[in-house]
Amino acid sequence: MGSSQHFSNWVLLLLLVPAAVMVFLILHMLKLRKSGQEVEGRTIREFQSDRDVWCILDSWASGSKYELLDRDASSRTYRKKKTNSTMFQAPTVQIGWSGKGYWIAAWLDTTVLCRMFPHGWVWPQESAIDKKGMLNWMGDSYRLDPRNVARNDINALIEKLDAGIEPIP
Repeated sequence: MGSSQHFSNWVLLLLLVPAAVMVFLILHMLKLRKSGQEVEGRTIREFQSDRDVWCILDSWASGSKYELLDRDASSRTYRKKKTNSTMFQAPTVQIGWSGKGYWIAAWLDTTVLCRMFPHGWVWPQESAIDKKGMLNWMGDSYRLDPRNVARNDINALIEKLDAGIEPIP
């Protein structure tokens, strides 16, 4: 076999692998949609607390490597500084005061790679962290799954708040 034949085999392989991954993603997303396991949206928990929620949130954020993205009189939004995923951006968490109680919203924004197809065909722009997602077949122990990273971070915050909020499974 000549070197040009060997080279063309490698080029073919380099083209087929990403195509196979994209086909897998599309089929998996269609399977999730048919089974009613939508992953789009945000994970939201509501709670009451007499504690200084903003102080607890700031302490958790600095210890968990989250940076402040936005702040106003009734809410704060943080994003983790680093992620190991090419499909998802770092987890985002927002806590707010509604006038009657607090709420936590947590989600993963998908990268452009995941939204290459129109109308969110492969993955929605925002993805809830309480749903089992694309890496479910690897099991919950897959430590680099961004959903597991986000759940672990948010559950640590829920524990610090000590407000009777159920952890995210």
